[in-house]
Amino acid sequence: MKKYFVVILSLFVLFLVGCQKAAETAAIDTNTGASSVPAEPSNSIQGAATADSATENSVETLAPGDEIKVLGHDGFSSSEVKVAVGEAVTWKNEMNKVSVLVFKKDDTLVMFNSKNMKPGETYTHAFSEAGVYSYWDIGFGDKAKVVVE
Repeated sequence: MKKYFVVILSLFVLFLVGCQKAAETAAIDTNTGASSVPAEPSNSIQGAATADSATENSVETLAPGDEIKVLGHDGFSSSEVKVAVGEAVTWKNEMNKVSVLVFKKDDTLVMFNSKNMKPGETYTHAFSEAGVYSYWDIGFGDKAKVVVE
């Protein structure tokens, strides 16, 4: 009886492992060999001016008291801003739901989040180190940048 139990248990484990492998390979298109697994989000900024379409630089310098508006599906009111080290940037949630921003410095693993911003609330962060900080709304993924010099 113990032998049968061990054999059945072993077959069950092999079945589970096989199912997991099948699920991993099911994401590959058998006709083209291409994976249907979503790619990592693009580094391009939606709505940002490109070299072909812009006649001037799209980087804005924020004046004291200016806010970057979080617009949800429409991204941000500014796609790229420039500030000095030590200066603070303020974001205002213009959506009708809670927003959380995720920040990532340059090509490092340094990341941080904003607080939960309810509709109409703001979040302010002072940048103490020079670098380029990409950020996005956790619910929409549109990217923007803060260049700290």
